[in-house]
Amino acid sequence: GSIYEGHYRNGVFHGHGRMVHKNGDYYLGDFVNGLAEGQGLFEKITGEKYEGAWENNLPNGQGEHVSENKENYSGNFVKGKRHGEGLLSTDRWYYNGEFKDGKFNGIGKYFWTDNSNRHYEGSWLDDKYHGQGTYVYENGDVYIGEYKHGKKDGFGIMKMNSKGLVFEGQWKDGKKNGPGKIEEKKGKEMNLVVQGEWVDVTIRAGLMRICSVNAQPRPIQLFIKKRKH
Repeated sequence: GSIYEGHYRNGVFHGHGRMVHKNGDYYLGDFVNGLAEGQGLFEKITGEKYEGAWENNLPNGQGEHVSENKENYSGNFVKGKRHGEGLLSTDRWYYNGEFKDGKFNGIGKYFWTDNSNRHYEGSWLDDKYHGQGTYVYENGDVYIGEYKHGKKDGFGIMKMNSKGLVFEGQWKDGKKNGPGKIEEKKGKEMNLVVQGEWVDVTIRAGLMRICSVNAQPRPIQLFIKKRKH
C-alpha cells in the first residue's frame, strides 16, 4: 500500500506530509483532514508532475503542470482542470490566454514556434477559433474577421500581402461566400476593384472598376453569368 510520513490530527493526515504510493508516485505538501489541500507537489514515475495549490485532493488555484508528453502549463486551476488565465506550451507552439474546463475558451493568443511569425489572436470556444480574431499566415498574409467553430464565417478582411490583394466581404465555412470585393494596388496611381457576389470561393456576378487615385471612378460593368449546375 501507500506510505505516509508527516503530521496527523484525530487519526487522519493533517498538516505537512509525504505520501508515497506503491507504484512510486508521490505527493509532498499540505493535508487537511486526510486530503491534499494547500500547497503541494505531486509527481508520477512517468515524469508528469503538478506543483501548486490544492483543494479537496485536486489542483485548485495557481499551479504548474508538466504532462507526460511535455506540455507545460502555468496558470489557474479549478477542480483539477485548467480554468482561468494561463500559459500552455510545447516545443511546437504556445497558447497564452483564457481557459474553461481545460480548453481554450475566451480571449487568447496562439503562436507556432517555427520562426514563421504564424499566429492567431482573438476569441476561442472549446479549443477552436470562434468570434472575432486575427490570423497571421506563414507567408505574411493576414485575416481579420469573424470565425465560427474554427472556420472563417461572417465578415472578414483577407490581406493577401504576398499577392498585393485585399478581399473584404462575407465568409461561410472557411470560404468566400456572399457579397465582397477584391482590391489591388498597382503602384501609387491605380486601384483595381472587383466587387460582386461569391458562392463557394467563385464570383458569380459582379462589377469591375478601374480608377485613378486622383480622378473620378470610371465604372466598367462586367456582369458574370451564373454557371449552369
